[in-house]
Amino acid sequence: MLDASAMVALFEGHGGLYSMLQEADAGRARMFLPAVAVAEAETMLRAGYDGWGMLLFAAGVEVIRLDQSTAIELGNRQGPLGARHAMHEARAIGVAVVTRSPGDYAGLPGALTIV
Repeated sequence: MLDASAMVALFEGHGGLYSMLQEADAGRARMFLPAVAVAEAETMLRAGYDGWGMLLFAAGVEVIRLDQSTAIELGNRQGPLGARHAMHEARAIGVAVVTRSPGDYAGLPGALTIV
């Protein structure tokens, strides 16, 4: 589960994250992208549809939408919305959130992988 900071790192050429993307694209792994984090990353990157194609259309990559019940649940928690959404979905799936911004997750239970 990549958060916005990890997506930005991927766009900046982070080798480990690029390897993860290659594994997902080859069907050997899955990569999850919370929709809120995609929006946050796009705010920083300004990559547009063309820039996101290599990530969003890779075979093993799934964008996780923010549905209404999750939005209401997350609205009652502390911390940045993107971090709350990423951690909520990561815990539901049973994976860690990959991040360069661990401070965003203070007080949120769940596993982090810091890159």
